[in-house]
Amino acid sequence: MSDPIAAWHADHARFARLLGDLEAEVARFHEGGSPDYERMRDIVLWLRHYADGVHHPREDVAFERMARRDSSLALQVNRLRQEHRVIGHAGAALLAGLDA
Repeated sequence: MSDPIAAWHADHARFARLLGDLEAEVARFHEGGSPDYERMRDIVLWLRHYADGVHHPREDVAFERMARRDSSLALQVNRLRQEHRVIGHAGAALLAGLDA
């Protein structure tokens, strides 16, 4: 896909589907059922590797360029970059919990 905006949109749609699957497994756990822990781990591992390792760094570069061109975007860009860090830490903690 040569259009980065379209690629990011497709990524976000994929993330939403995977997070929906993860939510369903968590709901199954809370309902006293037997969640598919392996599937949960696979989802979180993929999100950690792809979203945190590829997708977010690319977005961060684009956001930084946008903020350099328009300084009024700096606060929003900083917030988005912080959200990426929080997502990364939360994913690491969730993966550690699933591995335990």
